[in-house]
Amino acid sequence: MQYNGIVKAKNLFPQIEISYYAPLNKNDIENKIIEFIKNGVKYIIIGEGYYGKDIIIKLAPIFENVNFILLDNKFDNYLKNMSSVLFKQNEVSFLTGALAAYFTKNKSLLFFGGMKLDVIDDFYIGFEQGINYVSKNEGKEIKIYKEYFSDYISEEKVWDSPDEAYKLINNLYKKYKFDIVYAVAAGTNLGVFRACKELSIFSIGVDSDQDYLLPGVVLTSAMKRLDNAIVKIVQKIVNNDLKNINYDFGLKEGGVSLTNFNFTRDIIGDEVISKIKEIEQKIIDGEIKVGSIFK
Repeated sequence: MQYNGIVKAKNLFPQIEISYYAPLNKNDIENKIIEFIKNGVKYIIIGEGYYGKDIIIKLAPIFENVNFILLDNKFDNYLKNMSSVLFKQNEVSFLTGALAAYFTKNKSLLFFGGMKLDVIDDFYIGFEQGINYVSKNEGKEIKIYKEYFSDYISEEKVWDSPDEAYKLINNLYKKYKFDIVYAVAAGTNLGVFRACKELSIFSIGVDSDQDYLLPGVVLTSAMKRLDNAIVKIVQKIVNNDLKNINYDFGLKEGGVSLTNFNFTRDIIGDEVISKIKEIEQKIIDGEIKVGSIFK
C-alpha cells in the first residue's frame, strides 16, 4: 500500500524523485535511512511507526536539514524537521464493530490484538463503541471478548505466527463461542482466518485489504490508507506546506476505510451494508463522535 502511494505521488507530481525500500529489521531501518541521507535524500517517510519513532528521535537532531515523516505513530515533542501521521483506526473500527453487531448470530464477538499497544487499543475502543451503538439501537445484548496474542507467545513472534494463532483461536472458540473475530495482528491474521474457516465462523481483517485471503470468511478489512496518506504528505511537501506537527487522517480525510465487500456482499446483505454506510456518513458529518485512546 505504501509503495502504491509513492508511485501515485510520483505520477501526480512528476517533479519529485522517489526511492522505496522495505527494511528487514529495526537496525536495517536506521542504516538505510543514513544511506539515503548520504545520497542526498531530503524527505524520508518512515512507514514503520512502532520502531521508526525512536529512530527519528535519534536522527532528527543530527540531520537537521532532512525532514522525517513518521506514519502510524506520533511524537511527544516535534523538532522543526519532524512530522507524523496518525490514522483514526478508532473510526474505521467503529464501522467494523457495527457490522459485527448487525451480523452476529451468537451475539458473541472476539477482538484479537497482537499485543497491548496504544494503537491496538485504539482499534478496540472503536470496535467496542460500534458494537454498543448498534446494541443500544437494536436492543441486542452482545458479549465482547478481548485477547492479546502476546499473552500466549513471545513478543518477537506476535505479528507473524499464523500456526500458533490458528491453535489459539480454536481453543478460545471453545471458551467463548464467538462467531466473528476482529483480528488485529498483521501476518498472524492468516492463522486466525484459517481457524475461522474451519469453525464456519467469520473474521474481519486489518490494515490492508485482506478480504481475498479467504474469500467469504473475511467479512471486510479495516484499512489504514497509507497510500492516501503518502500522497497527501507529498502534496504538502510540493506545496511547501509540511509542518512539524501530527496529522490525523480519518474517514473524512480518506485515511481509513472498509473494503468494498467484494466477496461478502451477498453474505452480509445490502440492508446491513447500507446501515454501515449511513453510520460512516454520520461519523464524517460529526453526528457520531468516536472516542480514541489518543485523546
